Amino acid sequence: MTDQHGIITPTALEGISITASQPIPLAPPTVFSVHADDGSLMVAMHHDGHLEYGPAYQPDEAARRFWDGIKQWSRALQYGAPLNASINAELAAGQEAQAKLGQIRSLHKPITEEYPRSGCTECGNVWPCHTYKAATREEG
Repeated sequence: MTDQHGIITPTALEGISITASQPIPLAPPTVFSVHADDGSLMVAMHHDGHLEYGPAYQPDEAARRFWDGIKQWSRALQYGAPLNASINAELAAGQEAQAKLGQIRSLHKPITEEYPRSGCTECGNVWPCHTYKAATREEG
């Protein structure tokens, strides 16, 4: 159902529940495009069904990026932009924490493989040191 301005006010949109009390303006795009990290075009899907393949086109990667975008879009519709931004920030923080743990793991190692209990190269404690144990503890 649309009003005179083309604003759709559905209760559901192809399986996605619309919980916002405000109407959601939807204008059909003329093209959906998927880009690589460097911004180069992977694939563009035009409104008439024509596909345009870019130099960075890789079918599996383009499909993954497309569906990741759909997830972002549906999350924004369902929860709103502020919560979506918060979720993205938490995901980025988790990825950053994992990278930092990798750096810690690479620093804390035995002085020699022949005598593994000789000590840690970073802190000098008996190997495996407490830092290494904490950084490699499996989540369970």
